[in-house]
Amino acid sequence: MIRLGVLPYLNAQPLTWALRAQEEVQLVEAVPSALCLRLAAGEVEAALVPVVECLRAGWSILPGLCIGGEGPVGSVLLFRRTPWDQVRQVALDASSRTCAALARVLLAEWGVACTYRERPPDLAAMLGEAEAALLIGDPALQEAQRQAAAARPLPVVDLGEAWTALTGLPLVFAVWAAPAGYDWGPLAPRLRQAYRQGMVRLEEMTGKAAARLGLPVEVCRDYLARRIRYRMTAHHLAGLREFGRRCQQLGLVAADGEPRLWTG
Repeated sequence: MIRLGVLPYLNAQPLTWALRAQEEVQLVEAVPSALCLRLAAGEVEAALVPVVECLRAGWSILPGLCIGGEGPVGSVLLFRRTPWDQVRQVALDASSRTCAALARVLLAEWGVACTYRERPPDLAAMLGEAEAALLIGDPALQEAQRQAAAARPLPVVDLGEAWTALTGLPLVFAVWAAPAGYDWGPLAPRLRQAYRQGMVRLEEMTGKAAARLGLPVEVCRDYLARRIRYRMTAHHLAGLREFGRRCQQLGLVAADGEPRLWTG
């Protein structure tokens, strides 16, 4: 039995949908921050984890697949209730790791002097104690729909869009990772095949996700088919390395925070 850690969000489903039908695979589902702890503790053999934790821990990354984006992604959203020059505290979704680091990178670039605190993904509560708040994943998609219907929607920045505008590069949010030295040989074909099988089931995924999340089907379809990228190209690797460089400058990753891609 292979124990694999997977993310609970809609954006992971094209990579994990087909794995659920495999009897020899046991999926362990957790939010990004918790999944990193499970991988570090050896509770799973490999996991779909935030890429910033791979840069910190030196984990082995399976090349070719990722959860990424180039331009607006719709599920990495920084809301605020005051002008930027009045932002003193930012509440970060406690589920997040890569996106929390991305928020720090971008706010430093914009010259916003603030402190950070981790909080559960509840926008009203977060903005009750901070001037800005980061939501990721399905809660961000749902909040975007609520804000779109609001009489006075809050100002919001899509951090995927902001990153690409700043660097001209895509961003890799999550990857399949395992401890350093892991032999991906037996597992890699299974994960790549699962991705191919998942991409032909997008319509089924979007229908079920829309009902589960209370979102329009077209929003879920656009999100999976157009906004999220699953192929880790050379362009994505350039974005990953630039992200690592900027995180390193802020002390968010180790000095040698280069991605460790499996070359077997």
